[in-house]
Amino acid sequence: MIYIYNAIIIGLTFALIKKKGVLLSPSCIFYWISFFNYIALQMVFSGITISPKILYKLTGTYYSAMPVNFSQASFNAAILQYFILLIFGCVLTIYYSKKQEKQFELNFSPLKQITKNPLMITIALIIMNMIYIIHFFSIDLNLLWQNHSYLLLETPSRIGINNGILKIIHFSLRIVGLFTAGLTMHFFFNRSYMNLFLSSLIFMYALIFMLAQNSRWASLYFFMMLLYCQITKHWNWKGKTILALMCLLTFIKVIEGRGEYDQGIVAIWSGYSNIRLDVLYYYLLGFLLNILEGATSFANAEQIAPVYALHYKVLAFSPFPSFIDGFSSILKLHEVRINHAVPFSAISEVRWFGGIFFILFYTTIGMLLKYANQAYYHSKGIIPFFLSGFIFWITFTINSYPVRNTYRSILIMLFLLFILQRIKTSREKNLQENRLIEEKLK
Repeated sequence: MIYIYNAIIIGLTFALIKKKGVLLSPSCIFYWISFFNYIALQMVFSGITISPKILYKLTGTYYSAMPVNFSQASFNAAILQYFILLIFGCVLTIYYSKKQEKQFELNFSPLKQITKNPLMITIALIIMNMIYIIHFFSIDLNLLWQNHSYLLLETPSRIGINNGILKIIHFSLRIVGLFTAGLTMHFFFNRSYMNLFLSSLIFMYALIFMLAQNSRWASLYFFMMLLYCQITKHWNWKGKTILALMCLLTFIKVIEGRGEYDQGIVAIWSGYSNIRLDVLYYYLLGFLLNILEGATSFANAEQIAPVYALHYKVLAFSPFPSFIDGFSSILKLHEVRINHAVPFSAISEVRWFGGIFFILFYTTIGMLLKYANQAYYHSKGIIPFFLSGFIFWITFTINSYPVRNTYRSILIMLFLLFILQRIKTSREKNLQENRLIEEKLK
């Protein structure tokens, strides 16, 4: 059966590649991440690319604590799940590309709102800088500079942040850094130097913070820059190659850095300087095993068959933070993990949540891709990048982290896209009515 699945996926992939204008649309981003997880699972299970000896070395280090000794039945279940996800992503991509008036040729001119209201953008960036200046002076700077505990910087209370609002600001830093990476590129190419300076301050603060705590988010920042250049057709292959190398090298640095005694800013440069070119092969395989772990997580879920309490499942879909709904109080009691270091992915969890929760999750994903595609095809400037970037982030996280870590963000984005779509529809209706009135008056 696997050969039939693979033949169908190869056909679908070639069909998408021929439609060059859709390759970076939100639904196609969903397709590509699912595709590479699908391939990675087969690579790991077959042992063609990763030999048992190499696999043992990789899973015995900080590259991944994900178990890979699952059964054939678990492998088959994971392959089927990701085959269905690929069909889902491909159908949405082709459907929405056909609904366009032209064969997708966006005019990536600077965003009209930015050119018309540059002062508003500048004010917003100034406010964001002020927020993160407050954040900076709220933490224990000695621990930021140097500490000896991996992930210490990730936990607000461990670095001196006890205020609820500041905790939200702390957790928002990684995703704010992700999108200011794209904004920085946008302002650079559009020569908006004041906004470039302001966005760069936020981006660099987030990047340094992620590097100091050896978080994979740091490598994603360079990927988002690469994604921006690819969507907006800026820079030649040399510039894009540099960004791709920075993404890989930063990933290696943060993964290797997790096992070092020194953590914090003081260890950033030494992390890069300790990268060894003679084991580049291991680095590349470690990169694949660590980043593309969604399908492997699903296979492990089939092996373990986790059982979840009803209130855990309900609160996993809650849009509220823990200090409102109390999710943190039940997390330690009812969360099921693959092992101490590896949680189940959202895709794995909802399979075992079952029933209404499974339907709710994929209905929400489908609606998100629907509205994101509609906005992508009818927007200019940096908006298409933001949409594809957000879908990339969401698809990555639902393959790596539990439902609770992602579903709230999905709801917020879906709500914003729905409101924007209604505003656009209302404006178009008003314009049409005004034209009719003008024609009657004539």
